[in-house]
Amino acid sequence: SHVRGKDTGPELELRKALWKAGFRYRVKSNLPGRPDIVFTGKRVAMFVDGCFWHGCPEHGEIPASNTAFWSKKISDNIDRDRRTDTRLRAMGWQVVRVWEHEVNTRLDDVLDRVVAALSESANRIYRSDDLRSQSASVMPTLPICAVNVERFVAREPASGLRAKLSRFFQAIAQGKEVS
Repeated sequence: SHVRGKDTGPELELRKALWKAGFRYRVKSNLPGRPDIVFTGKRVAMFVDGCFWHGCPEHGEIPASNTAFWSKKISDNIDRDRRTDTRLRAMGWQVVRVWEHEVNTRLDDVLDRVVAALSESANRIYRSDDLRSQSASVMPTLPICAVNVERFVAREPASGLRAKLSRFFQAIAQGKEVS
């Protein structure tokens, strides 16, 4: 029997929920480890790891037969995942890994992690030292939804990213609705 390596049920469910929430992503990339979902503009790579194949601490069980083989196989998969994460981070990517059971049982929590990763990534990408020093007084302390940042920047006149983001953070500091 063939083990599906991509387009698994949990992946499709997560992709559908992300799309419905307004997130746009890629499913094909040449990045190390071939992430399941890639947010290229934010440099966020996402993996949906199967509980069995990647050694989930809650659901990953070693089969009773051929235990030595399966122990080594799953251990090697975990090691490869760690090497992949390290390579991606060295390339400037943020890595988000979720278990298939999280997608199946706690999809809202997974979506919150994606939003947090995209917000963190947006802050990392857009907050140059120059921008941070210019508008430090209006930088919010709470995470900002990256989708709102994108919508706001796209809606503003083309006067440069620094000015657009400065207006965005000022609007937040003043408690105005930005969507």
